[in-house]
Amino acid sequence: MFSLKSNLFFSMLLEAKDYARKINLRRSHPPNSEVSPRDRHRMYSELRAAREHVELMNVLHRNRIF
Repeated sequence: MFSLKSNLFFSMLLEAKDYARKINLRRSHPPNSEVSPRDRHRMYSELRAAREHVELMNVLHRNRIF
């Protein structure tokens, strides 16, 4: 039973190390964005609206609602 616990523990340690490595890599290379937060928010909201429109058109086309 101890070997099962230790195997689970070590596998979880490896996953935690991998996750921490990814977080540290992301922190060491911050995104180089010169866009203001207001413009970024506007772009994201426009993208969200465009995605919703495409999803609606897919539903209408799939259900043959014209």
